[in-house]
Parts: sequence; structure tokens; C-alpha cells
Amino acid sequence: MSEDDFNRMHTNLKAILRAVAYANDESKSDRLTGINEEITRSEAVLIKKLTGLNISVPKGEEVIKMGEGIKKLLDDSEREGENKLGALIKALENAGRKDDAFKAASDAEYRQKLYAEFGIE
Repeated sequence: MSEDDFNRMHTNLKAILRAVAYANDESKSDRLTGINEEITRSEAVLIKKLTGLNISVPKGEEVIKMGEGIKKLLDDSEREGENKLGALIKALENAGRKDDAFKAASDAEYRQKLYAEFGIE
């Protein structure tokens, strides 16, 4: 579906279909944070099941702006990734493997191998 197709829709189905369309396309996934449609807790659960995106609706709220939920998810994911990388660098430092730390910073495939080697999840 094109952006024009989404814009012609006037139901919450628009936000759900847009999330499905953009979630697995890296070139479009940044558009998810700009989605201003409100979604309910049950719609967030549906999006999670269809896309794997873990959009949370804060306790006490039944409706959120989808873009805000996605932004929080991305922020949390980024923090989690930074913590994971920090743990790897510390483990490499403790092991005296400074060169591996430098390589891990720029080589995602190598970094994944090191995560497995050090048991970092």
C-alpha cells in the first residue's frame, strides 16, 4: 500500500496496516514514529502479534498515540542495545582483548559472535 492509500483510510485499521507494512522494511521503519493515530490496548496487542513490535500501553491508559508507543519501544531497545554493547566491551577489557572491542564496535556479525562467546543476551 502507498502512503496515499493509508491516508484515505479513516479507521484504526490504518495504523495497524501501516505498522505491518513498515515494521519489517528498514527503509520505512522510521516512519512508524510519525504515526499520530490513536490505538487501543487491544490494537497494540494485535500489532505486536502481527509484527513482533512490543508496543506497550502504560497502565491506567487504554489509548495511546501509536508513534509515541513506537518511539518508546525504539528508545528502550536502543538503551538495551547500549547496555549489551557496554557489557561486551567490559568483558573484552577484562579479558585483555582490546582489539576485539574495537572490531566489535564496527562489525555487527563479529559482535554477535562475541555476545555468544561471553554469554551476553
